Amino acid sequence: MPQKRNIQASETDAQAVGRNSPKRYSIWQNDSRKIWLASALLITGLVLTGATALYEKKGVESIARKEFDFACNEIKSRIVTRSEQHAQILRSGSAFFEINENITREQWHNFITRQNIELVLPGIQGIGYAIIIPPDQLALHERKIRNEGFPQYAVKPTGTREIYTSIIYIEPFSERNLRAFGYDMFSEPIRRKAMEHARDFDEATLSGKIKLVQETDKEIQAGTLMYVPVYERGLPVKTIEERRRAIRGWVYSPYRMNDLMRGILGGWELGEGRQIRLEVFDNTSFQSEALLYDSMPGQKLELTSATMLSEQTSILFKNHRWSLRFTQIGDYKGIVDYSKAWYALIGGTLVSALLFALYFLLVIARHREQTAAEALTRELHESTDRKRAEEALRESEKRYRELSIVDDLTQLYNCRHFYLQLKIELDRSNRYEQPLTLLLLDLDDFKAFNDTYGHVEGDQVLRRLGQVVKKCLRETDFAFRYGGEEFTILLPMTTGRDAAVTAERIRAELKEEIFSPAPGQDVYMTVSIGLGQYKPPEDMKAFVHRVDQLMYQAKKNGKDRVCSES
Repeated sequence: MPQKRNIQASETDAQAVGRNSPKRYSIWQNDSRKIWLASALLITGLVLTGATALYEKKGVESIARKEFDFACNEIKSRIVTRSEQHAQILRSGSAFFEINENITREQWHNFITRQNIELVLPGIQGIGYAIIIPPDQLALHERKIRNEGFPQYAVKPTGTREIYTSIIYIEPFSERNLRAFGYDMFSEPIRRKAMEHARDFDEATLSGKIKLVQETDKEIQAGTLMYVPVYERGLPVKTIEERRRAIRGWVYSPYRMNDLMRGILGGWELGEGRQIRLEVFDNTSFQSEALLYDSMPGQKLELTSATMLSEQTSILFKNHRWSLRFTQIGDYKGIVDYSKAWYALIGGTLVSALLFALYFLLVIARHREQTAAEALTRELHESTDRKRAEEALRESEKRYRELSIVDDLTQLYNCRHFYLQLKIELDRSNRYEQPLTLLLLDLDDFKAFNDTYGHVEGDQVLRRLGQVVKKCLRETDFAFRYGGEEFTILLPMTTGRDAAVTAERIRAELKEEIFSPAPGQDVYMTVSIGLGQYKPPEDMKAFVHRVDQLMYQAKKNGKDRVCSES
């Protein structure tokens, strides 16, 4: 009997020990919350990494787009400038004929030779002079020119017309240009339309797309002509009717478009794989029959994700419009340097994975400690882990907020982004020697408005000013909320004189806005603006400070005005 009691006691003690022993759970049961938190941190890190990489990608693409736009604007500017120079040459020729009524062929040759046109304005097929011939004087005119040493001369095409014209002078008087000698341009509708417009409005006029009489069977190019009228000396030319009576002829230039554009542009490769294709059309349809010039003829190009950069614009010269289409040639990925975006993506991914692995290892270590420690120690460790996780989340949220570059109230860029963009524009201005202008705006008496009507109405004024600023700017300009009621505007490739026009427009537009902060009360707000153009090698801080002082000078001078250094 005593032995039996001992056995029962042993079994009871064993059961008691079993009930008091710590229960064993797997890591997924005890620390599943921490594992989920580690996973959340990993996902958050990857999301932030993706956002940062995307931000860098968009940044480099934006720079590539701006560089492409800059190149396109430069090409367009060269075409416009050269067209005006051509018109000026023809104007000088017209004045030469109007001052000297009887210009000889030799005098015209010497006049054109002294212009050095092939050196100054390469690409011109020639410069000529066409006169008007009354029908009853046609035979006399032909005999006169034949007697000058051109026995085969005749006005062409033949036939009976109400009015005849003839190209009697053209320099250089050789090769292709000999085919134009005696040609009646007034007999062809497209040429006639341009000649009549030049005659009626006394201005340089471009014709539509034509085939020049200078063309042979080889290397045929699209052509166009520019005309400037020549009037009889001493006759009035104030009205269209007077100009039609006084017209004597036209000084003109024929252009073979490929030769002309090569003379204007030359080559403009932006580097290996960075060519720009230029197409010039005679109207706005961009159809093949209106094509005047193609820098890469015979190449069929379809816009895909690999050719993302394309732009269409137009040039209006007096009464005639040319449409331009620019297309970046080559793989877009080869044009843009995505290395920063890849560094951010790969580096951020590795850091996120490393943090996840370290944290997961920490969870495992903590689990092993917690299974052997008392409940208080385990709770203390869990509390410490939660605090660290919360701090990590707060740091992640802080990083995410710092990525924001847009002001919530006005939807303009914020001050942080202003300094980033200003650095980019200063670097570009120094590199390409292009003008850069900064505007600094400050609402007049805004504090008094806020104190009187409250911040809700004040926010409405700031929001409306942001809309006015956006309305007045180009796509290439940048607007920022600098702080409080102050705004800044960056105007790349803009001189102080042109920027003053934009500043005055903003000031005038805001002044026309009517705010009704209370029933029966209409309030008009004004703005004081400082305007300054970048002066290399001025640093960023000095540039902003100088414009800020100009804004305060505008305040001091009576507000509601633009103050600049000129």
